[in-house]
Amino acid sequence: MSIQLTNDQVAALAPDASSASAGKKLGSTKTWKNLGQNSTALWGECQGSALYQVKIDLSSLTTQCSCPSRKFPCKHALGLMFIAAANVKDIPTAEAPPWVAAWLARRQAGGTRTSSQKQGNGVPKSGESIQPAQTSQAAQAKRLEKRQALVLTGLDSLDIWLNDLVRHGLASTQTQQASFWESRAAQMIDAQAPGVASRLRRMATIPNATRDWPERLLGGLGRLALLTHT
Repeated sequence: MSIQLTNDQVAALAPDASSASAGKKLGSTKTWKNLGQNSTALWGECQGSALYQVKIDLSSLTTQCSCPSRKFPCKHALGLMFIAAANVKDIPTAEAPPWVAAWLARRQAGGTRTSSQKQGNGVPKSGESIQPAQTSQAAQAKRLEKRQALVLTGLDSLDIWLNDLVRHGLASTQTQQASFWESRAAQMIDAQAPGVASRLRRMATIPNATRDWPERLLGGLGRLALLTHT
């Protein structure tokens, strides 16, 4: 399975604007070593103040990095996704190294335990047999496609909302309650675009905060509008 993301979609997955910006700076192979991909994962080692091991589960775009950042995904994981979005062919197909294979095995084992708990005590009923808990490539591709569709639908909805906001005039935001911004941010969380949600929440603090707030708000809205056009 090949990862299929655009730069705008990767930016939408970032926890905040600064992470997206930092991730873009790492979106070049010159700072990376041992890049690789297979049907289930994407990985590489990013050279920073240390050599950080980054891995991405393609079935859900779940990431893990050995860096100390508490942001998810961190800038290193975003950088790896930006590389894939620019040209996934730059990442060679290879067998997963031990540090990636072990992580994927733990994730699969965790999913198997959860599935078994939902089914009961794991003892098959009469006439049933236990099948190995293996996630097919088709199922992984379907989950990734579903997540991408959620992000795109969320960005389309945001585009309409931004157009309405500009049409009504920025002055209208002076009297809006916090829920005006929070409800839209919540929709972006549902669309699996936490980075966009963070930006909306920050913009909620702009109206009436300073004398130049209209310019600041318009600039923020303009940057969001760029994300909605892939």
